[in-house]
Amino acid sequence: GRVVPPLAARRSPTDEFFLPNKRNVAFLFGHFRACLFNCLTYIDPSHSAKNYYEAYMETGPEEDPARIGGVNPENFNDVFNACGFKATETKAFGGSATNNYIGILNTSEDRSHAVIVLNYITEGLHKDEFIVYDPSKTDEPYYYVNQWWIATFYEIPKE
Repeated sequence: GRVVPPLAARRSPTDEFFLPNKRNVAFLFGHFRACLFNCLTYIDPSHSAKNYYEAYMETGPEEDPARIGGVNPENFNDVFNACGFKATETKAFGGSATNNYIGILNTSEDRSHAVIVLNYITEGLHKDEFIVYDPSKTDEPYYYVNQWWIATFYEIPKE
C-alpha cells in the first residue's frame, strides 16, 4: 500500500476549514482554494483535506497555498509526493479502472481548478465531454466539462 507521512493533527474529512462555502468552492482563511487537497481526500478519505495541506506544509515549500490562493501548478507533484501519492502527469485520459484521474481545469478566472475525472462521453448529448466529480462543491458536484477545458490529467493508481 501507499505510505502516508505522519500527520500532525488527524481530523475527519469534514474538517471545518475545508468544508465548501456558499459559493461552492472550498476555501481556507477566506480565500484559499483547497480543491487539490479535496481531490486527495476523495481518493483516500482516511485523511482530511486539511491533513493533506499540513503534510505538504511540513515539507517547507517556498509558497504557502493558503497565502497565495491555491497550489501553483508547478508544485502539484510536490503536493502529491508530500501526501504519499504516486501521480503521473498525462495529457490523455486513460479511463483505466485501476487508476484515479485528477483533471486540472482552466477556469475563466485565469486560474486552475482540480476535479476528479470519472469518464469520457463518446456519444449523445454530451459527446466529447468528461463527466467529473468536484469534491469542492456542495450542490451538484457531478457535471460535464468540454474536453478542451482540461489542461492536464494526473493519473494516480488505486490502492
